[in-house]
Amino acid sequence: KQKTAYEIYQCDWSSDVCSSDLLILSQVATRVGEIRGVYIMGKAATLNGVIGDVAIPSVVHDEQSQNTYLFENCFNAGDIHDLVYGTVLDNQKAVSVRGTFLQTPSYMDVFYREGYTDIEMEAGPYLSAVYEMYRPQRHPRDEIVNLYGLPFDIGILHYASDTPLSKGKNLRSEERRVGKECRSRWSPYH
Repeated sequence: KQKTAYEIYQCDWSSDVCSSDLLILSQVATRVGEIRGVYIMGKAATLNGVIGDVAIPSVVHDEQSQNTYLFENCFNAGDIHDLVYGTVLDNQKAVSVRGTFLQTPSYMDVFYREGYTDIEMEAGPYLSAVYEMYRPQRHPRDEIVNLYGLPFDIGILHYASDTPLSKGKNLRSEERRVGKECRSRWSPYH
């Protein structure tokens, strides 16, 4: 009986470690016989939703490479259960940026008008690495890149932690607001 080896790599995203983590992903791809999936999960700023929403994109525009990646996300709305806040939104369009604090309202409005729904930092660089894993060449620049038909899963989930077009709203403030409502509702002095 043949033994099957699995390798799981977890990256805690930071722009400082981005290039080294992507290099590790490429190295893992050359060491293992079969890649079964690449799964990317992280927070995002939502342009059309509310705090706590989970966005499942099938299009990601990467500001670093200027590529727009099209892919079949292996996750769908039926895979997400028991949300405390928000709704699951599938078939979304995300923008990967170098740093979310650099985005102005007018910059975000351009993407909003083009149908993009969330701004985040991880998916674009990872999709560039996925391209290089599957096609042994450097990822292109400023192109529409079709990643349909890969021999492994791509799964991306973003949870909405803030709404940058609404002042002062982020996941932490929403948790405090709901906590205060619950405390006041159940207070014996209410």
